[in-house]
Amino acid sequence: MRPEKQDDWNRRNVDFVKIHGSDDEAFAYLFEELKLAPRMKIGDIMGGYGGVSKYILKQAQALRISLDILLSDAYKSPIAKSRTFLKPYETHQLRVTRIIEDARNSSIASNSLDAVIIKLGLHEFPKAHQPQALAESHRTLKPACAIYIIESVTKTSEMNYPYRAIIRKKDELAGYTQMAQNRYFSSREEIIEALRSSGFKEIKQIYSGIFKLNTKTFCDADMGGDPDKLQEFNEYLRSFPEDVKLALNFEDRGNDIEFSVEKVIIKAVKKSEIR
Repeated sequence: MRPEKQDDWNRRNVDFVKIHGSDDEAFAYLFEELKLAPRMKIGDIMGGYGGVSKYILKQAQALRISLDILLSDAYKSPIAKSRTFLKPYETHQLRVTRIIEDARNSSIASNSLDAVIIKLGLHEFPKAHQPQALAESHRTLKPACAIYIIESVTKTSEMNYPYRAIIRKKDELAGYTQMAQNRYFSSREEIIEALRSSGFKEIKQIYSGIFKLNTKTFCDADMGGDPDKLQEFNEYLRSFPEDVKLALNFEDRGNDIEFSVEKVIIKAVKKSEIR
């Protein structure tokens, strides 16, 4: 999957706060585990325009510490957007280095990062490619340091199939052909197994919250607010069996359908080197 040919990610220009809601609670749990300290070097991998980096920079400002962020993404458009988005938070003590590269083949030096965060990025790869991206993060981490995977999952593995189908339908309606074909939303168990197969240890979930999504917000963000596409999207969701609607907490409001899954943070540690 060569970035220059996969242009869906370059042309998608949305405000993820409007789609995904506030991450304040999740990041409070993240920072409790992460314990930011002076001169840390943190990888915001597949970081887009820098949503994660913004939280880190603001927390570092509050703590009055210096640190470095490596913000990587495979696509030029979100990286370019990050320069404006993060400008109010960057100083000579809070530095952001931007890298345009595929997370499956990183140029970041081995054993150089104090933490890696991948927020809602792992699902951008096909399932078979996700362990490769995690293995690269494992390589770049210092021994005994951790990766934090922030992802959306369903309460049971069985519900991941209809959840993936909903997002695939959204991508198809939005004209994101590559996304519809290549993205794979792993279950909690699949993420844990991919981390384990990539060499990580001490894998644990440190946060779980409600992740509310709705068809109208998706339509406004990704489909240009097209009412016909919104109606088709709503009718597609209405076609699901009642047990799926119950499990995903469907709330049909007529012109908008809300559903929810879990937003989780999974922490995994790179094993210490034996001396």
